[in-house]
Amino acid sequence: MIIYQYTFKFYLVLLVSILMSFVANSDEVRMYPAFDFKDWPVQIVDSFEKNIPEIKNKRFSEYELNVILKKIAVNYPIENLKIIEKDNILYLLGLRTVKVTSINYNVSSSIGVEDFKSITGLNVDDAENENKINQAEDKIKSYLKNLGYRNTKISTDYKTLENLNRVLNFNIQLGSKTLISQILILGLDSKLEKTKFENSIYWYGVGDILSDDKLKILSQQLRIFLSQSGYYLISVPSPQVSFNQDDTQARLTYKLQLKQKYKVELIGAKNYSDLFLATDVLKLDSYFSTENNFGSELSEKLRIFYFDKGFSRFEVTYYERKENQTVVLSLNMDEGQKTYIEKISVAGQITRDEKFYSDQYLQLASQKIQDQVWVKPDADQAAKNLITSLQNEGFVSAQLNRIEPRQSATQSQNIDLAVIIEEGPAAVIESIEFKNNLTYPKAVLLEKMGLRTGQMLNLNELEKALINLKIFYTDNGFIESQILNDKKNLITYNSDYTKAQIEIELNEGVPISVGSIVLDGNKLTHDKLILTELEFRTGDLLTPQKIEESISRLQKTGHFSSINIYSLEANTALKERTIVVKVSERKPILLTLGIGATNENERTFHAYGGLAHRNLGGWGRGISGRGELNYNDVFLKFLEKKVTLGYLEPYLFDTRVRFRINYTTQASVSDVILRKQTITNSAVWALEQDFTSHITGLWDIYNIANYVEKGMTIQDEQNYKYSGQDFAVALTGPTIDIDYRDQILNPQSGHFSRLSLEYASETLGNHKVDDFIRTTAQTTVYIPIVKDQIIWANSVRGGYVNPVGKTVYGIPYDKKGFILGGRSTIRGFESTEFFPTSDDKNSESLGANYKFTQPASFQLIKSELRFPLFPKHDISAAVFYDGGQVLIQGLQFSDSYRDVIGLGFRYNTPVGPLNLEYAHKLDRKPSESEGAFHLSVGVF
Repeated sequence: MIIYQYTFKFYLVLLVSILMSFVANSDEVRMYPAFDFKDWPVQIVDSFEKNIPEIKNKRFSEYELNVILKKIAVNYPIENLKIIEKDNILYLLGLRTVKVTSINYNVSSSIGVEDFKSITGLNVDDAENENKINQAEDKIKSYLKNLGYRNTKISTDYKTLENLNRVLNFNIQLGSKTLISQILILGLDSKLEKTKFENSIYWYGVGDILSDDKLKILSQQLRIFLSQSGYYLISVPSPQVSFNQDDTQARLTYKLQLKQKYKVELIGAKNYSDLFLATDVLKLDSYFSTENNFGSELSEKLRIFYFDKGFSRFEVTYYERKENQTVVLSLNMDEGQKTYIEKISVAGQITRDEKFYSDQYLQLASQKIQDQVWVKPDADQAAKNLITSLQNEGFVSAQLNRIEPRQSATQSQNIDLAVIIEEGPAAVIESIEFKNNLTYPKAVLLEKMGLRTGQMLNLNELEKALINLKIFYTDNGFIESQILNDKKNLITYNSDYTKAQIEIELNEGVPISVGSIVLDGNKLTHDKLILTELEFRTGDLLTPQKIEESISRLQKTGHFSSINIYSLEANTALKERTIVVKVSERKPILLTLGIGATNENERTFHAYGGLAHRNLGGWGRGISGRGELNYNDVFLKFLEKKVTLGYLEPYLFDTRVRFRINYTTQASVSDVILRKQTITNSAVWALEQDFTSHITGLWDIYNIANYVEKGMTIQDEQNYKYSGQDFAVALTGPTIDIDYRDQILNPQSGHFSRLSLEYASETLGNHKVDDFIRTTAQTTVYIPIVKDQIIWANSVRGGYVNPVGKTVYGIPYDKKGFILGGRSTIRGFESTEFFPTSDDKNSESLGANYKFTQPASFQLIKSELRFPLFPKHDISAAVFYDGGQVLIQGLQFSDSYRDVIGLGFRYNTPVGPLNLEYAHKLDRKPSESEGAFHLSVGVF
């Protein structure tokens, strides 16, 4: 708990001042003796020693005592802290003020804790007020009663925490649910209709929990049943509820007051169907009116709809007639023709070319006006937007005189639109003054803002200038600086609005530096780990950028669920602050399990499991193990296996450099057509470092993989005329990632790029493989067309590989060459249709064990427009284009560039996203399919 009381701050500042004065007046750093806690309760002392272990030391410097005091202040409810020394012993003095710091709601159901917080409105300041606690209990019981739990029992108790604060617990026992046993409908003349209503509404409620939400649903459904039957004038009353003896069952009775039955018919609609007008415009399926003559209501709805669509001459009349026991309401429509705007002109007192204003009017107008459809409210709003835009440009007194729709000279049903405005004089900045700018002179601030006197006033530019001013101050450590009048009283004008005087009232605050750093909440994680990730140290100037970068770095460690960095002495005149880094730790052990399936090779099942410890000993060290299984039961009938083990040393030699070791053993199908398997054993030693929160570097110090290739069976080698082989590839090289995506799993904006370089040689450990260099690069950009809705994703990839030195063995193409085709590169290709292959008549040399001795390269582009299809059901869609080519020097391909277009759908399921994509080849070869479906369930 943070203590803000003035008394504590006074003693804290006093202590710091005393300690600093001792340092200033002594040639040697004075060391202080150990603490004696004999007068403190054993529970408190044990807590001190557990959470602040350095307090058990035998000797302390002034700085160490200062840090201990601040940790106690942050974590314990103790006021008036101070330290005294007597007889070569330190004593800690303070006033213990135990308080309730949190409220828990213990209930065995899916009801969220946040619901109870909102319902009770109880905060920690009220947590010892008996009357307010009783009121909170009553509110919870009432809330749960409305959810169907009518026999709820609640008890409360207090629990003392390790840091001596207390927690108030609400222990909630829900009791039995109240279920709806019967629903009766009374008040209808027809027994047939009564039975029909009761049977229909039965499925919406009987057997369900009685709750406010359920009653609301029943009322809505009954309204729909009544309206669909023509009872537009019958209101839906609240039901009478009858309970059985133990409140476990309830019978609902709706007593309706019978009114006239109606039928609505639509006559004369041409541009829209009667069904659309009845359901989407008039909403007759749920319509209710309190007026016996409701024809005028429905007529007005039709007018509003048609006018909004540009039918400015639309007319509607209505009349009633009797058919048996039903009144038929006829709505007779004359739609007329849609009215278009043939010409838009802006006139009046203006200073620039008329086309400038008409173009700006269109830019600020709705899509309907831009499509030249005459809709008066939209035209009026566009004119208001134009005036606002002019005022923001400095024409402060600009005003709209009128909007005149004039009949077109060419088409009588269309109009010419004239917008008459008065621009007024432009306001010029006469003066710019600053109030309370104690640190920087006016000239410096004006330079940073980019403003000067004599220039035309532009409110948009002024807003940007104020932002620049705020950034300038915060970049220089004034993170609590404020512009006090940025919302009002910033600008004054002369009588004719031609001159503007700007006065900026500042509250600079003080330049904040880091006096000390206090860590809170890291029970497992060592302080040193957190301090290493921070972008500031003691004595540094503190800026928002450093705080933001520190939070980002701590988040990327994966050890914390929440991180908050703040000043303990916020909004005070103290320059050297205590910076508190408060974290909540994640569980370090992570278990992952998953299953899925794809249509790869007709049908392939996948399963995986992993176990990892991400914070061994609290030092961030990690160990992990993961196993994967793939099985195709159609024609391969081969179990693919993969096991990966890893170790992470996160701070090599006390730096931010991470050291990784990974070992993988794998048996997989490397060629479906030839039924060839590859057994791989590989090990990687790598260094990794985050240069910033967006830029990461990785260096494979040593990467070696041993491959054994053979048929899935001996018979496969005989059938397809190839033999097994073994070889090894050993390499080293860097990779750099630049990641500015807004999120990793489902990016909506930003970009991601990766560049990697590999060098492999016999010296490093190549076996039966020539030396080579290989580089790959990719960049993906996510462009939000409509925020959080329509995303345009574009990716460009490329690669180049070249043997170096003498060529004896060649380079295994399927391991270090480039192959395209399939879901991850160019969709629309079946698993047997990747390219390049030996199927190409000009590339017979591409055999099962092909090794190349000449340079090879590839280029790939992927463009995808993603958009929601049914947002309510979490279904989205995408249209895409994929294209690319592979080039091998010395080989000619009949069609090196291959491309596809396609459509995809995505639906999130409990076991992971279901992806269905279809791509159609634009340059299909005779032996290939037209395209391919790609189906997958689960995430791997």
